[in-house]
Amino acid sequence: MDSDPKNLEEFSETFYTRIMHTDNEFEIDKLKVEYINTLKSYFGDFTPKNDIKDLHINILNEKNDECYNLTEKILALDLLRTKQLDVFDSFVCESQSDLQKIKEKHEYLMEIQNLMKNDDFRLLELFIEKENLYFKRNMKLCFILFAIEFLQMILHNNRTNAIIFMYHNFRQKFSESPEFIKDSYELIQSLVDSDIKFIQKIIKSYKDKAFDQFKIDYCLINEMPQKSPFDQLLEAGQNASSILRKFSDNIDIKTFDDIDLNKKIPIDLPVKPTYHSIFVCPVLKQFCDNDNPPVLLPCGHVISALAVKKLSKKVISTSFKCPYCPYNCNVNQLRELKL
Repeated sequence: MDSDPKNLEEFSETFYTRIMHTDNEFEIDKLKVEYINTLKSYFGDFTPKNDIKDLHINILNEKNDECYNLTEKILALDLLRTKQLDVFDSFVCESQSDLQKIKEKHEYLMEIQNLMKNDDFRLLELFIEKENLYFKRNMKLCFILFAIEFLQMILHNNRTNAIIFMYHNFRQKFSESPEFIKDSYELIQSLVDSDIKFIQKIIKSYKDKAFDQFKIDYCLINEMPQKSPFDQLLEAGQNASSILRKFSDNIDIKTFDDIDLNKKIPIDLPVKPTYHSIFVCPVLKQFCDNDNPPVLLPCGHVISALAVKKLSKKVISTSFKCPYCPYNCNVNQLRELKL
């Protein structure tokens, strides 16, 4: 094995994954021997065995600490979201992680959202200005705030200022995005609508969008989950339970050891529906079949062959008028359609 530190790191990652996914003691001992031999190939036989053992333990401990810290942070954030502040304070005292930063981030999120509910966007604008680099790449929230300000001008009969505001700001910030161009057309249409209630309804919908989009952006910037992972686990379990229940109904076993992995599990599937073409002649109101097939007229309409005979009075060379448009059809121009 090449003595590249990157290869050693990759091997350690693989070793950790394998050892965490097996409960077989013999397999674990085998993996440990393989790991120690690999370390010897890197550091040589002169490396003290105790040092190798300590290095092995440290690698595992680092991974375990990382998982433990992540679990603590998720649990702390869930306590804050559910407003269990007393439990959170007790949890912080016993925790090994720095959870105060999480509390500060969550409180700042709540502060901005509470102000937004009262139509105060000043703190939100300061946050956008602070995270300027992020919002240059992700402009959805900025466009929503732009739309709210534009609609507020229309609501207060400042249509001239609204047009000037749209002209300057849209060209500078949003004119290169097809998504924003489409939404801007809807905003411009509001210029000709004088219904105050309708404008107020649009403004409310944009404020709701701003509230949701801000939470998405804030969580991405601060590396916070947008939804509680515990709620997502519960939802996933509920969705899977019905499937697993159906699965268990098809297996008559007492223990998992009785399952034959090579044996197919019987699963009853409903019979697939079969479809066939059906066409009802719009002239005669009859089903078409092989004896009376549908025919395509030159104008694009479809009727039955029997209807054609009646319309052309059974004279082959006779032209007839389509029953649905002014087009004069000739029998020689018809095309029979297959069902």
